[in-house]
Amino acid sequence: MGRSKHIDRYGKKKLICAVLLAYDPWRKIYNCRICDDKKGCKRNSRSPIVTIQCICGGEKKCGLCRGTDGIKINRCPVSLTRDADIIRLMPHFYRYKNNGTYPDGRGRIFQPQKLNEALDLMAYVANRKETEQIEMAAKHGR
Repeated sequence: MGRSKHIDRYGKKKLICAVLLAYDPWRKIYNCRICDDKKGCKRNSRSPIVTIQCICGGEKKCGLCRGTDGIKINRCPVSLTRDADIIRLMPHFYRYKNNGTYPDGRGRIFQPQKLNEALDLMAYVANRKETEQIEMAAKHGR
């Protein structure tokens, strides 16, 4: 059996958490008091630690939230994003977002489908987060 060309549901959760953590300190925003380990909890909790907004906007056929517009996270997002694949991907994401370049310097068509999907998802979440921050600043007159 071969490996999938697409990112699975769990992988998408990790990517979304990684981008959100880059914008907000997790403990400050979500008031996480589950553990005192700065590396994040190692085990899943029985109930969701937090629910983050989905990227779909509540679509009924969404594979992440299944129409609820919320992704339940049962594990510390800090721990989720310490995955080696996520750590290796983050510098490439920032290079892609800021300069539009890919890891090997070639165009989008030459990149693996999984990488394009990951970078697109991360860019979408980052852009949405930046838009929220701009709207909040405008609302508060900053």
